[in-house]
Amino acid sequence: MNKSLLLSTLLFICINSCNKANLKVESDQPVKANDGKYDSHFPLTPIDSDIAKIEQTVKLITNLTFYQAYDFAFKSKITSDKLSDRIIKELAINTYIVEQPASGTATLIEQNLNKIALLTCEHIVSAPDTLINYHLDESGSKTSYIQSIALKTRESINIITLPGLKNIHILASDEDTDAAIVMATLDPLPIFPLPVFSYPMGKAEELNWGTFVYVIGFPYGKKLISTAIVSDPRRDKRNGFIIDATMHKGASGGIILALRDGAPNFELVGMASALSAEREFILRPDDASNGLNIDFGQLYKGNIILDKRMKINYGIVYAISVEAIQDFIHKNRDKISKAGFNL
Repeated sequence: MNKSLLLSTLLFICINSCNKANLKVESDQPVKANDGKYDSHFPLTPIDSDIAKIEQTVKLITNLTFYQAYDFAFKSKITSDKLSDRIIKELAINTYIVEQPASGTATLIEQNLNKIALLTCEHIVSAPDTLINYHLDESGSKTSYIQSIALKTRESINIITLPGLKNIHILASDEDTDAAIVMATLDPLPIFPLPVFSYPMGKAEELNWGTFVYVIGFPYGKKLISTAIVSDPRRDKRNGFIIDATMHKGASGGIILALRDGAPNFELVGMASALSAEREFILRPDDASNGLNIDFGQLYKGNIILDKRMKINYGIVYAISVEAIQDFIHKNRDKISKAGFNL
């Protein structure tokens, strides 16, 4: 092949390839349909102004619970039915203070003069009154004899980024729904009203496989806006569902929003409640080593203990439906009304 023919052939291939790269694939199906249903695609118009309004209403909430803990020897054979203040004080071989921190997401849903109400998950703000661990027998099975007991002495709820709050407490909560409303007093009263979530309540029962949603929360204490896809809609009688958001601890309480026929038609369809996790067993150095005498990369000769931890399965988030939230609010409407709110 001569040089001129080769050059012509390469030029033809280049032009043909470039033309194909610039071709647009036309579809006879519209990307957006005003059908009154929740969208299953990215919005076609900007949403940054609406997201900016919404994210201002989402706050980081923390709860620090203090426990007075007591340890008991196996030979004491203390069971739950024999517990009393006298037994605890007489037979405890060790006493100490335990701190149990928790953090998550709360959304400001109403302000009435100097009082505010925030929606969050119950498990963030409600710690159990008593924690009990039991001794194991020689086979590793749990016995009925108490190894340690921790009694709640105090807990402190705090709303980060909202300074000047007083009397922060749970106004209403429901363990089964995993929803709670936290109330606080503004002192001093700010000059301008606080940003309050004002978008419509949606219907989780109308979500479908593949519905596109937004999640706003505080995984690891950092405010994060994430997109996700709905799976397993109407997975229970309360219209709960699953989303594939890659969220971390602290995302609980994060609001889930869907678009109905595009921006700016955001609707609240649910709230992130739990991450998928599984228990795994690990071998680690005992607490006495404290990691100070470990020479990494070398054979470890210290004591090894069997421990367990929770491994998060990222990408699986369980959501409470907006209908369940509405039912929770309805059941507590008298308490909410007496506090001065009209949710």
